[in-house]
Amino acid sequence: MSLGYKINTKISDCHRNFALSGIFLKCSLVLIMEKHNMKIGIDAKWLFTGHISGKLFIQNILPELFALHPEMEWHIFLDKRNKDFAFPFKNSNIKIHYIWAKFNMLSNLFILPGYAKRLQLDAVLFQTFFMKKGCFHS
Repeated sequence: MSLGYKINTKISDCHRNFALSGIFLKCSLVLIMEKHNMKIGIDAKWLFTGHISGKLFIQNILPELFALHPEMEWHIFLDKRNKDFAFPFKNSNIKIHYIWAKFNMLSNLFILPGYAKRLQLDAVLFQTFFMKKGCFHS
């Protein structure tokens, strides 16, 4: 007969909470971590207009990321001047946000970080001019 002790705990970092459960069995601890779906933001302001290198990067990376990680919650930041363009991807885990982007550097330093904080994003992918501070990863 083996004797086991069960534990349950929660670990938290910047915005995420991880639930851990485990069992002590024969002097070893077996941990089971519940799956956490991240919230990821992507600076896609050049998807429709802008520099060709930025457009090509975004046009090529978005379908790959969406296909590889359908469990993630994606927050796509687009230039509000491009509201007339139809976003080519439709899925319940993809959220579109139109933001001011007349000057990309200012937008990435001051506007986008506010959205990222309010939305409690775990990470933000920037093409250029990443945000200055915060607990977000570029």
